[in-house]
Amino acid sequence: MITLFPFQSQAAAEIASRYARFMADRPVVGTQKDPRPLPFYQALSSITASGKTAILAETIAQIEAGLPVKPVVMWLSRGKVVVEQTYKNLSPSGKYHHLIQDFDVRLLSQYKSSDVEAATRGLIYFATVGTFNQKDKEKGDRLIYRSDMDTAESSVWEALKQRLNSQQVRRPLIVVYDEGHNLSDQQMQLLLELEADAFIVASATLKKPPSGLNEILKSLDTAGWEGDQLIASIAASDVAASGLIKTDLVLGGYAAPMESAIDDLLQAFDAASVAGASAKPQIAPKAVYVSRTNVVEADHSRKDDPKRPFHQREAPPILIWRYLVEQKGITPDEIAVYANLKFDKLYPAPPEFVLYAGGDSDYEQFVKGGYRHVIFNQALQEGWDDPEVYFAYIDRSMGSPVKVEQVIGRLLRQPNAITQPNSRLNEARVFVRVDNEQVFKKVFEEVRGKLTKDAPSVQVSSYESRKARDRETVPPSRDMTIPQLFLDTSNVLELIQTAVDNFVDFRQDTVNTRADGSMVLVQQRVGGDAASTFEWVKRDSNSTVSARWLFQLRVMRQYPRVLEVTPSDDPKFDALVQLGSTAHKSVEALADACVRSYMDAVRLKVAKHNPFRVGEAVNIVDDKMPYPNSLHGGYSGLNSFERACAAELESAGVLWARNPSRTGYPIPLPSLGSSRNFYPDFLVWKNGDVFAIDTTGDHLMKEKSGRKLMSITSPPGVPSIHVCLISEGRWNPKVEKVGKEGYTVWGLQADGNIQAAHVDSMAVAVAQALTS
Repeated sequence: MITLFPFQSQAAAEIASRYARFMADRPVVGTQKDPRPLPFYQALSSITASGKTAILAETIAQIEAGLPVKPVVMWLSRGKVVVEQTYKNLSPSGKYHHLIQDFDVRLLSQYKSSDVEAATRGLIYFATVGTFNQKDKEKGDRLIYRSDMDTAESSVWEALKQRLNSQQVRRPLIVVYDEGHNLSDQQMQLLLELEADAFIVASATLKKPPSGLNEILKSLDTAGWEGDQLIASIAASDVAASGLIKTDLVLGGYAAPMESAIDDLLQAFDAASVAGASAKPQIAPKAVYVSRTNVVEADHSRKDDPKRPFHQREAPPILIWRYLVEQKGITPDEIAVYANLKFDKLYPAPPEFVLYAGGDSDYEQFVKGGYRHVIFNQALQEGWDDPEVYFAYIDRSMGSPVKVEQVIGRLLRQPNAITQPNSRLNEARVFVRVDNEQVFKKVFEEVRGKLTKDAPSVQVSSYESRKARDRETVPPSRDMTIPQLFLDTSNVLELIQTAVDNFVDFRQDTVNTRADGSMVLVQQRVGGDAASTFEWVKRDSNSTVSARWLFQLRVMRQYPRVLEVTPSDDPKFDALVQLGSTAHKSVEALADACVRSYMDAVRLKVAKHNPFRVGEAVNIVDDKMPYPNSLHGGYSGLNSFERACAAELESAGVLWARNPSRTGYPIPLPSLGSSRNFYPDFLVWKNGDVFAIDTTGDHLMKEKSGRKLMSITSPPGVPSIHVCLISEGRWNPKVEKVGKEGYTVWGLQADGNIQAAHVDSMAVAVAQALTS
């Protein structure tokens, strides 16, 4: 069973909370005689590998828990592969099914009005947009539009419009659209016919919303729902901190023959394969080779002739395959070509040439093959996201920034969401063949700009020469360990238990649990024949939800880990309350108080067992600075401030090491909105203790969580951990910069207030830090 990361729970809670608030006071357009409630709209904005399926599933489950009528969910995607994967993952045997265990999961072709009427649970139906995206539905031959002649029911589409329960009340319809950026005008118009209650799209951006959606957004804006209220954004740093994406991306530019780039790829591939065999669990790195298909490699304006013997063909996929097999000794059963590569019946491919040319129909068989080298063009459908893909060769025919970005998206996922001790297994490498160096520079700058925005924690580097490409992996000169730190919540438990004990029991309260003047619009069927219509009827709100649902939703939006130490199974949380009532506000106040208590009382402590062991360092040889006293003999990639600090550590004669972000020694930090790790720049061993020094201390001191770094307690017999923060310039205790000269060493006074000690030189700053 997969456990959601805090940022995933928070995103789902944010959308569900907005949905509840929206429906409690749903904006209406039209006239008094013909009111037309607006649908709820949210765009989930997140980078690749953030786990959008899990977030959307959790969102639907949380929305369903607060609805008086069980909903129908139509889950759509453009690609058949994506729909099949999502359907499999959410089905009873799927890895995400526990997230939507109160739903029945089906394909839209299985839709029956009788099921919808009789169901006592929510229903999720999966489909591709191709299922319904055609203008002439009456003449359509797609399954969704076919009427069941044996039972004389209307088409699935017409049944979806009605979706009546046993009380003849229309079930809420929630449309989930994965890959929402592909939403077309035609698709949107068809979806609007269903009069959905909510649209939730997974999309980083809708640069040009479809016409129908654009009208809805304008109306929502007029009603006060605009901008950030319509987008649930996930910080790329939170995704990176979870270990879901790789830490480094290296792009190499080759204005050289194909063979040169592939040789370098295979050298890196072999080294990563050796490292992967020792990983736990084991990792088998894979490589992809991206090129155009039926063209001549030397001249892409010419078509490759399929009426030639295989060894005379000039199409890039064939040339790549032949080089891998004939020159590099890779067995053909490890290679798959997934492209619409043409062959003439008189000149077939050799039997050992594995070709998948059928697109979607071949996908399932392709995935089962477990190939480690995959040659493809754009025919490889969206949805193939194999975390073990570490390497990509991109042919010069495909070397535009957009194409490179698309391929990189396939490489960013990290296997098992575990950052590995061996840095080779945290790094994706792309080998781009270009016509000249200027083309590569353009590609690199645009890709780096895109990733800086979408995945800022991924370190992006490039090379255009063998000298610049050379990287070394250096093991530590001795075995050094550091005690791990953990968040101690022992002081939190009593505070939260007391808050819950003092909370009012609303279970028998019939006054404070009701919202004054609360009304809802319910669609009630009018008439009893096939021509019956629906009208919106105002009724007293019966949108009651449990206090537990409100409490957990409020906490998850702020800091989900608080729920781990909160007795939310207390019977008081069984109380049913209306949204906007006094009880609702009291529940949210309790949730806020519990979160504050957690943040105030949680402490950093040193663990007795399982210390962190310092691993290898990865350096770019040409950029490496020698540091003989360091654990690895030298480091590359230091900025000017870090180099100044490293020079003084070297002069101090102590044993020290650079601490890489995400793969180095982590210090957990509780912070509202996310749970993240802090990676100090340097680690120093002195007199049996460990000093963790960071050169950007001011950003931590601005947060309450940063001050906890200054008061870490260690059990007897375990080395003490001293966190030392240094900032450039002169700062005051209010964490305000008041001058550019010198440095500031941060600390805490006896009363717990911040101390900002200004010194003139880095030498004094380091000396003061090492005497903490």
